[in-house]
Amino acid sequence: MRRVERFIEIEAPVERVFDLFSDFEGFPRWMRGVREVRRAGRGLTHWVGRTAVEGLDAEWDAEVTHFEPDRRIVWRSVRGDVRTDGEAVLAETPEGTTLARVVLGYATPAGRSGSEAARFFGRHPARQLEEDLYNFKRLAESDDARRRDARRARREADERRARHFERSREESRSAARRAEDGRGGEELYRPRYALSPRERERERGTERGRYDEGVAATFRRRGVERLLDEDARGRSERD
Repeated sequence: MRRVERFIEIEAPVERVFDLFSDFEGFPRWMRGVREVRRAGRGLTHWVGRTAVEGLDAEWDAEVTHFEPDRRIVWRSVRGDVRTDGEAVLAETPEGTTLARVVLGYATPAGRSGSEAARFFGRHPARQLEEDLYNFKRLAESDDARRRDARRARREADERRARHFERSREESRSAARRAEDGRGGEELYRPRYALSPRERERERGTERGRYDEGVAATFRRRGVERLLDEDARGRSERD
């Protein structure tokens, strides 16, 4: 089996690059010679590839033989029109980019040489791999850029909400201070959400104190009324 090898650096995290390499059903997005990939069972995929003959496709089944997350993935054909295998080895650079080493092997019905494979597939495997990896690089970097943009948009939205809340709270405090100055220091009503936990607890204590004073006043008033009633009854009995 003849093999071609290429290296490429991708401006995306290694996790993102590995996710794309392990998503075989997404290979037609960047691999020109692959028309379709679909799952065919546990660890198995069915591939449909283009050939140089119009209307004629090559089909084969492949299995994953090695799967090391964010590091290495290997697959090979198990039956079909062509024999093929592939390997992707990833490494993170100090700058946070991903260096990928990709090896593809092939053995077509026409033979194993590059020229024979080119007649079968319509293009030399080495040049095709270079073009495919360039497409892969653009896909990985554009997808990662969209993810970064989405994260930045969410972060900016959170910051806007925080600024709006802080501005509203400050406006509420300013309005309360202005109203307090204009009413000679009388107690003002403030929304619950504008109070700190300590202020809310202090307000609860004040309200409880007012309630207790009201109850005591009522009992005192009733006690006086009862004494007056008893005194009136005593005078009537003496008379």
